[in-house]
Amino acid sequence: RQSPIEAPVALSIIDRETIAASGIVDIPEIFRLVPGFQVAQITGNTFSVTYHGQADMWPRRMEVMVNGRSVYLPVLSATMWNALGIAIDDIERIEVVRGSNAPTYGSNSLLASINIITREPYVQEGTYVELTGGSLDTGNLVLRHGGRIGDMDAVVTAQYHDTGGYDDMDDHSRLVDLAFRGTMQPSPHDNLFVELGLTTGTAGPEGLMYFDGQRILPTETRDLTSSYQHLKWTRAAHNGHEYQLSFAHTRIDHDETFPLDLEPLIGLPTSVPFAYYEGIADRYDVTFEDSMRARDDLRFVWGFMSRYDKIESDLMLGDRDSVSEWSQHLFANAEWRATDNLLFNLGGLGEWHEDDGPYASVRGAASYLLSPSNSLRLAASRGYRMESLLEKNMDYPIDLGFTTFQFVKSVGDLEPEELTTYEVGYHGDWRDLGLSADIRVFREELKQEATAVYNDIGEIFWIADAGDWDTQGVELELHYKPSDATRFLLAYSYANVEGRSALDYSPDREFSEWLDLDDGTPQNTVGLQVSHRFNEHWLASANYYHMDGFRWRGDAGTYVDDYDRVDVRLARTLKLGAADAEVSFVIQNLFDQDLQEFNDRTSFERRGYVQFRMALP
Repeated sequence: RQSPIEAPVALSIIDRETIAASGIVDIPEIFRLVPGFQVAQITGNTFSVTYHGQADMWPRRMEVMVNGRSVYLPVLSATMWNALGIAIDDIERIEVVRGSNAPTYGSNSLLASINIITREPYVQEGTYVELTGGSLDTGNLVLRHGGRIGDMDAVVTAQYHDTGGYDDMDDHSRLVDLAFRGTMQPSPHDNLFVELGLTTGTAGPEGLMYFDGQRILPTETRDLTSSYQHLKWTRAAHNGHEYQLSFAHTRIDHDETFPLDLEPLIGLPTSVPFAYYEGIADRYDVTFEDSMRARDDLRFVWGFMSRYDKIESDLMLGDRDSVSEWSQHLFANAEWRATDNLLFNLGGLGEWHEDDGPYASVRGAASYLLSPSNSLRLAASRGYRMESLLEKNMDYPIDLGFTTFQFVKSVGDLEPEELTTYEVGYHGDWRDLGLSADIRVFREELKQEATAVYNDIGEIFWIADAGDWDTQGVELELHYKPSDATRFLLAYSYANVEGRSALDYSPDREFSEWLDLDDGTPQNTVGLQVSHRFNEHWLASANYYHMDGFRWRGDAGTYVDDYDRVDVRLARTLKLGAADAEVSFVIQNLFDQDLQEFNDRTSFERRGYVQFRMALP
């Protein structure tokens, strides 16, 4: 536990007020208000969220967690945002570490990390109902009830999410979420937390499907089932230690296999089974953590994690039905207060996989407290990202009858990506003025990129050490609350990139074709939120987003022009007997600007939503 003033990283906290004022309908949209982040709604049911660009529809370098449980899945090497299984109103806050957090969480958090923290069950007593309807044929329903079960504070949430997606494609989403969270204290020193969840439904697959650069029209709806179990025990011991032991399991099962007609693609009057989403992925984590205060000036935390990943797939693993892997993390961090004003942080994580490692990600930082509310930070880190289980084992051949076309295949000996980061940070908090500011000046050097390359007939090979880039820039986050009724949030980022990535397949890595990465990250991004409560009944907010033009990578992504977007929200609170209620109206892209978020095939047009919320004691 550290305050932003003393933390060795740049930290953004997204609270409930910010989430409500944004008027978002889907969780990924909130990250437009975090410096350096890019968000794109690719289809009606698919989002891409990345930090500092250089990403396709499945960003692979950012850890996403819910209450500390990893939801980054090995079957995609990314996060399925529509399968998180939590309602927006259940979120207490979101903690975002801007910059490499591999020394804390390992490979997945090479560029950044996100931890979505839900509300404590004891503050959610009673019954809650939420209805949302509007554009894209959206119809959402949330039902929640909280209370006591014996000695446990518990809450159950059921959610139905229905959207028709874009008009010109089948990219609908119809999902049901069921979630349970409970906490109890068996003793004054012990706390037990449990959460269980299930998501099931269907999604229209069209929009992402490309074969050798040509758009594919799938004929089958994707079936999706996801579930999770998370158990965490915490003990505050008499000796000053705090112990934590947790177990987490996440499973996702999705299948959209359909017959691919090859005649319009390569002139053959036949079809083959095909899918982008196909398989079952399991992730099991067991984690132990020990926090202690060794002396008045020294705090220390250490721990270890053991992880088991498994993938089953009929299409993506060649002649194997499944692949699996054990990995281990050993991590530690020390905070030493050398003087009243000078603070040092040193931390690291050792990571072992069955066929890789060990690799050590490390971070060192020195913070000088200019005053109790202002600090200057110098930090450097080196982190590694080992390829996920799918990246290591992809083998997707397509039998054409007379020959085999290698749709995608991993090339062995994948070396981990390496990221070296240098940064200077400043954090100031002037509570008497209602003002706080965070500035980060950084340089990131990524080497040995793992990426997809093509041979001369369009076959895809996943290969490591195929590119590198340097990103340098500055980020600013400003919060201003001149009164209890008015809030301002500004998130700004400037980034300049130099680098290249291979395009052609070369087993010996003697590449001849390169993609210039200078336009793979937008130079300027802006997120601005202004909210004001006029009286006890009326609240209004406006959100402005700007993104410079840049290129999304991969077959589905294209270069998107710079855009400006304005969203507005007007809310009216009501008293319906004993119930507290609210009606809100949201318009996204108020001025109906012509903007594309991910490619030039879908436009984000003006959207409108109406939402009703009611809480019964």
